[in-house]
Amino acid sequence: MQWAKELQTLLKEINQHQIDNPELDADTKAHYIEKYQHILAQGDVKCPPPDKNSRVKGQRVILKRTKSRPLLELLRNYQDDVLRFMAEIAVHEKISECFRSMQGTEIFCLIRSYLSTCRKQDVSASLALELLFKNQLPDIFIEGLAE
Repeated sequence: MQWAKELQTLLKEINQHQIDNPELDADTKAHYIEKYQHILAQGDVKCPPPDKNSRVKGQRVILKRTKSRPLLELLRNYQDDVLRFMAEIAVHEKISECFRSMQGTEIFCLIRSYLSTCRKQDVSASLALELLFKNQLPDIFIEGLAE
């Protein structure tokens, strides 16, 4: 599956290019889309679709596909979704799974700790968040304050 390795390399290249230059211009995007489609065309040569003409009339025949053919078809059918990170910076930031500021990290850790404590005390996450947004605390916290 040489085409798959080439596609992986291309996606990493696009990602690195976007890290260095977050706003990709239209020509650069078009260049990357063209390379993406060229690699998928190479995949078609290496993993051709099953021959539908080999069916015998009146008989039901299961057409065999190579193992990589479904991946190739998905990458083609969902090209816009695969390459969305080139156009939408917010998607790229969300996928990278990192924090953009220390304050964001601290808020995340506070909420995570709160939910973890609630879960250990048999308070569902949905109830815990509902109470939090109503500026209330679950009973487990109130009981601890009263002592």
